[in-house]
Amino acid sequence: RTLRDDNKTLASVVYVSCGSMYGSSGGDPRAAVAAVKAAFASAVKRAPSVVILDDLDAVAGATHGDGPGGGQSVPAGETVSEVIADAIDATIGLGVVTLATSSSPESVHVAVRAAGRLDHECE
Repeated sequence: RTLRDDNKTLASVVYVSCGSMYGSSGGDPRAAVAAVKAAFASAVKRAPSVVILDDLDAVAGATHGDGPGGGQSVPAGETVSEVIADAIDATIGLGVVTLATSSSPESVHVAVRAAGRLDHECE
C-alpha cells in the first residue's frame, strides 16, 4: 500500500493487524515476534514508510503479559513489547514513522509508550 498525492508516492504503508497475530498462529508468541520484525524490516526497505500497528494492546499488554501465553516460549528480550520497542528505536532516522491504534492505550506496555517511541496520544 502507498500514500499518494497527485500520482506521486509519498510513503509506503506497512499494516500490522496485532489483534489477529495470535489467532493465526495458534497462540504462539514467537510468530507474533517474527511478524513484528518482518513488518519493520519491510518498512525500512520501502522507506519513506508508515508502520500501522492496529489494536496494539492485543499483543503489547502491560498487565497481562504479551498477549496469550504471557510472553512464554520466547528468548529473554524477545517479548512482543520488547521487539516493538527495539524496532521503533532501530528505525529512528530511517524514514519510518510508527502509528498505533488501541482501544486501551493505558494497557500498552510502558516500554512501548516511552519517550521517543509511541509517546503521543490522539482521541
